[in-house]
Amino acid sequence: MTKTSRKCPIAKRTSDRNIFYLNLMGRFSLRGLILGLLLLASGSLAAQEEFFHELELETVVWENERWEVAARTSWKHIYDEVAWRKFGLDGGVIRKAGNWGFLGGLSTFYTFNKEIDNFWEVRPWVAIQYTFPLFRTINVKQRLRSEWRNFFQEGGGETINYHRLRYAIWFGFRLWESERWSQQLGFENYFVDLPAILERFPNERDYRLLFLHELPNSNELFFGVKVETFFIVDTREKSSALLLILGYRI
Repeated sequence: MTKTSRKCPIAKRTSDRNIFYLNLMGRFSLRGLILGLLLLASGSLAAQEEFFHELELETVVWENERWEVAARTSWKHIYDEVAWRKFGLDGGVIRKAGNWGFLGGLSTFYTFNKEIDNFWEVRPWVAIQYTFPLFRTINVKQRLRSEWRNFFQEGGGETINYHRLRYAIWFGFRLWESERWSQQLGFENYFVDLPAILERFPNERDYRLLFLHELPNSNELFFGVKVETFFIVDTREKSSALLLILGYRI
């Protein structure tokens, strides 16, 4: 005659208590993380005088368990004394390997306005990223990206190019219980050896907060804010800006 196994009620209560503490730690860590990054960005918000908006459209062209091909288009507009506009197209390939991702692609941009010298930028890039869960409530993604920026002025002129590194970390989470809503808090730092000649934004630091909403058709609408702080070449120029983001992901 065999004995039926029974779960110890004390062990079950201990397990439930551990899960509760892990979730609690995750929530407090998440709130502390949000507060810390917002405090870091608050100085920039207080000093910012420039204002941008950016519209984005993203899509996954093709995907399987190991590979993903994605494309993105963007429209950026600055509202200031010199109100330039930038149109961008970006394509990339991702090789998935568990928590790791290996990426490569090409970005092109056209910056134009009546008051500036219009120019094109062609930017080939490669990157590596690593994603992992934290406290069961936060998904962390880190990415190190290397890019080669090439500028071409309309009507001839000097061609300018330089190399830049970018390190970004994003925290994905849910502030409230909803399967369709999620949030993303991020920080990105840019590293370049010399200031760019055609623009003053290459050596910047960004803080970003996005709200993402999954639609019934499984597409995603996202919106949020980004604070950009710049490397100053001319002391008469402003050191930071606020950017409003609105995007759609197919």
